[in-house]
Amino acid sequence: MAGHEPLSADEFARRHRLADRIVGELRRAGLPAHLFDLSDRRPGAAVAVEKEASEPSSVWVNWYVDPDLARAAEDAILHSRFDSFEARHRGRIAVQMGESIAGILRSAGFRTEVGVDDISPTTVYVVGDNESGD
Repeated sequence: MAGHEPLSADEFARRHRLADRIVGELRRAGLPAHLFDLSDRRPGAAVAVEKEASEPSSVWVNWYVDPDLARAAEDAILHSRFDSFEARHRGRIAVQMGESIAGILRSAGFRTEVGVDDISPTTVYVVGDNESGD
């Protein structure tokens, strides 16, 4: 694809080390956290490595609610019930957890940004780690 620069092996490994540290810090805070897998929708913080070199954020974190609530919210949205309890509740949880996760990671020495993506405004982007210089 034009405009998509592949990562070097060293950069890919660095990003994975950063993701592993993020999972560890979120778990230390008592949150369920795991590395993102497209087929795994378990609740908790899913930490993913950005695979494109052109992206300024190397790792991102999304919060996943319980699958029953996720399905109910998705069903409501698919049927244009945007103001349903389930859709609003899921959205509010995502906002609160995004802000909390960003705060936890900042406390642990990571540099984070939230709300920079119009498509996914509750995603936490980790742009580096103050201690390692990443």
